[in-house]
Amino acid sequence: MWRTIPIGYKQNGRGISTSPDIASGTRCANWPSRIKKRMGYQERDPLQRRRFLRLRERFLRRGKQPVYIDECGFAPSTVRRYGYAPKGQRVDGLVSGHRRPRTSLIAARMDGQLVEPCLFKGTCDTVVFNAWLQTRLCPRLTAHHLVIMDNATFHTSPETAQLIKATGATLLFLAPYSPDLNPIERDFAVLKKRREYQEQATLDDIVKAYQ
Repeated sequence: MWRTIPIGYKQNGRGISTSPDIASGTRCANWPSRIKKRMGYQERDPLQRRRFLRLRERFLRRGKQPVYIDECGFAPSTVRRYGYAPKGQRVDGLVSGHRRPRTSLIAARMDGQLVEPCLFKGTCDTVVFNAWLQTRLCPRLTAHHLVIMDNATFHTSPETAQLIKATGATLLFLAPYSPDLNPIERDFAVLKKRREYQEQATLDDIVKAYQ
């Protein structure tokens, strides 16, 4: 049967003793605490991640300026995930059961800012991505830039590589299953949170206000 032993209590001959450090509270800061997990894909390869980090560091030491690219999707509508109610009562939220096209966003993170955001209906493909790259981002790129993105199928076409190479910039792919190494993901998370709490604002207005 479990018993509660007060801090600092000692019971001789019974094997019950509290460390003086614990009794005085000097080591409490080192105790484990409950924190939110930082989720990642189990398919990611530690060796490939280390290789990417080494290459990125090598280019940065040479004076390259990173430009991170990615896409994200937004549902047609959103509702707040939390609400207020008297204790013991549930809060119900209603969403549409009809499927409607999602809105996608392509953008780059450059010089610490979200740049060249482009919203469109549907999902991204090679044609859409290369059109955005050629008309929006490439005019900004120079030989001093290091373009970093994941290896999605529509990122790996020969035309994509040629467009980036023509600017003098260097292309580096992220390690597979490693979106956590792309800081633009944090921008996307903020945009989705703002949309959740700014129900009356359009997605276009939210993105513009964030820039």
